[in-house]
Amino acid sequence: MVKLTDDERKDWLDLIQSERLGPITAHKLLEQFGTAKAALALLPALAWRDGAKRIKVCSKGANDLIRQGAHLTESPEEIIQTLNGQFTNFISEHQPIEIKNKNFVQPSSSEIDTNRSTVKKMLNVSPVSVDEIIRRCQMSPAVVSTVLLEIELAGQLERHPGNQFQLLADPSRWVLNR
Repeated sequence: MVKLTDDERKDWLDLIQSERLGPITAHKLLEQFGTAKAALALLPALAWRDGAKRIKVCSKGANDLIRQGAHLTESPEEIIQTLNGQFTNFISEHQPIEIKNKNFVQPSSSEIDTNRSTVKKMLNVSPVSVDEIIRRCQMSPAVVSTVLLEIELAGQLERHPGNQFQLLADPSRWVLNR
């Protein structure tokens, strides 16, 4: 396998990405002129001879990628080596998330028991959002979430996308009635 320098790789990319030039022609040009750089230098003259008004050498995309920090690789090992360096930096820079409010108030069991029936009355066979239940019941989100979790675990409630809940219409599917 031939090792290419970064400039030679760029020339290869420019050659194979040139307008109106297929892979077979690119390969023949490489055989005829020896290097991609030589083929690129003569490409406009060859295009003119064949009747094309101009030929566009497409190096802009590759050059932009290189300017943005793209790595030129030849093998899967080089890709893994490049990526490993990036992931190690990411992992080593990881900082733990700090929770600012550490005083979470758990709702008492008596508070849950007294509000369970109110939350159940807000539920329907059509989906209702948790925010709507909290707004209508005027209860803390912790109480409403706890009651909804209990009802869901009892098999009486179905969760939907968008943080919505629906009361199951078929009482035979209910596991626990309170």
